[in-house]
Amino acid sequence: HGAAAFIFRQMGAITDVPLFSWWTFSDIFEEQWLLSSPYDNVFGYGLQTNHGVPKPSYRAFQLLKDAGTWRLDVTGRVSPVAMNASRSVLATADAEATDDISEVKLYVADWSPPSTLLYSCNSATKMCEESPSGSYSDFALCSQQCGSEHRVAARENYVNISVKLPPHCAKPTATLWRIDETHTNPKAAWLKQGSPKYPTHDQLAWEREASMLFPETIEVHAGLTGDISTISIPLEAFAASHVSLKCPPKSKDRVYI
Repeated sequence: HGAAAFIFRQMGAITDVPLFSWWTFSDIFEEQWLLSSPYDNVFGYGLQTNHGVPKPSYRAFQLLKDAGTWRLDVTGRVSPVAMNASRSVLATADAEATDDISEVKLYVADWSPPSTLLYSCNSATKMCEESPSGSYSDFALCSQQCGSEHRVAARENYVNISVKLPPHCAKPTATLWRIDETHTNPKAAWLKQGSPKYPTHDQLAWEREASMLFPETIEVHAGLTGDISTISIPLEAFAASHVSLKCPPKSKDRVYI
């Protein structure tokens, strides 16, 4: 799920770029041999596994596909305002004119740049260790994925976000989608199955189910002023969250003769 957080962060930082691509769409590509085992920590760059199971990075782009056509300004100690901040927010709207906005979408992530140290999982001890050839640059992430008996509990913090909405959107509804250790994580399902090198059809179906995005309704609180709404969302390290704030339908003026 760290790749999903990276994608959200980078999309918020990109400006004036007419075209870009993600390398690669699948773990099956011509610049390496065909991998047998899914979720390869070294060569698993694709948005899908070699069996076609969508990874968290795939779901991140799925959510971004429906982003608004207009970007909104973001303030606070978050990227892209503060590029060194681990947390980032990309905010979009479906219209440029304030009176025409009916939905605001937020793409929130917690992702830190890699350190110079590398780590790998010792298969014998199931512990994360420093290694010059390691495939992990974050010790906490390596530990989380290195043996169930030594897993580090995911750090879940809550992030409060205040959004200035147009007057007609005083009482919006909010829907949350999460990509983290326990949401939209097919690799976790694969590990629970015993990390099969050649998953069966039933095992792949379980992984695909685990990769799905599931919406949650969250509360919206009124801010200090009438045009400010505040939401609180859970956000682990190296996790991504998407929030859709929908305005209530505008009331139509009635003319009586």
